[in-house]
Parts: sequence; C-alpha cells; structure tokens
Amino acid sequence: MGNVYVPDETWLVCTSGMNKKQIKVHSQLSIKNQNKYLATIDDRTGGNFVCSKMVIAGALIGAAVGALIFLQAVRQHWH
Repeated sequence: MGNVYVPDETWLVCTSGMNKKQIKVHSQLSIKNQNKYLATIDDRTGGNFVCSKMVIAGALIGAAVGALIFLQAVRQHWH
C-alpha cells in the first residue's frame, strides 16, 4: 500500500460521519502538490474534531459512574 498525502484544506470526516472539519497545514511550507501544501502528522484540523458518538458515549459513561457513586452513598447512609 502506498503513502497517502493529504493536501491543505481537505475535508476530513469523522468515522461515524457526524462531523466534518478542514485540515490546516501549519507544520511545513515547502512541499506542495497541485499548489497546495501537504499535511504532516503535526497538522491538525481547524477546530474540535471529536465525533458526536464519542461525546455521547463519554457523557453516558460519566452519568453511569455518577449514578453508581450516588447509589453507593445512599446505600451507606441507610445501613
């Protein structure tokens, strides 16, 4: 499998397809393809690129942990 080069301003899509952001090349200003700089591992998107499913999953896990702590506190209070 060959290397994949991602040009500046390419739209990236979250694996769940729920979020899109453009990549911004800041790491280098010398390597181009079709007049666009090529991204490296040091380049990031122009904003938050967290998939909604991951945020929802984190919130659900946090709520479950909070509920378990609350139930444990109630149980200790009544015994």
